[in-house]
Amino acid sequence: KIKPLANAYAIITDSNLEKAYGKKLLKNLQNEDVHAHLFSFPAGEKSKSRKTKERMENAMLNLGFGRDSCIIALGGGVVGDLAGFVAATYMRGIPYIQVPTTLLAMVDSSIGGKVAVDVKNAKNAVGAFHHPKKVLIDLDFLKTLPKKDLSGGLAEVIKHALIKDKNFFHFLEKNISRIL
Repeated sequence: KIKPLANAYAIITDSNLEKAYGKKLLKNLQNEDVHAHLFSFPAGEKSKSRKTKERMENAMLNLGFGRDSCIIALGGGVVGDLAGFVAATYMRGIPYIQVPTTLLAMVDSSIGGKVAVDVKNAKNAVGAFHHPKKVLIDLDFLKTLPKKDLSGGLAEVIKHALIKDKNFFHFLEKNISRIL
């Protein structure tokens, strides 16, 4: 049995993923006698704000989440940025787990530790560096993504291959149809 990271888990997700995966994750944790609660916000970049962050923090405080808590960020880049920033500042920093649900988040935003919210005239202007304790990737999430989102994530994969791995780039080039 794996040692738990915390005594309580705050699942933070958006309104789309709450219905699709959040409630199921919550139920699975509760069935394992894990103290967990689901927090969601309206899907979209507009929610990546100080106001949403404050709502998440106040809700966690109201339910008694303390320093012995852990956040699970269930979603793509917006969810990961917001939930990670909450984790970076809540109780002066608590651990968090990234569960990315988009290809772009799987290969980029979930692993860098950059977490932030947007302000009126600037994207990612207020934030921190707070690395996740774990990144859990389930490729089944990719089956539900529109082709546009897969292509965007794949562009990031190709960029990494161009920068660092010539053989991987040639593999992608030869297999792009199969990959898509």
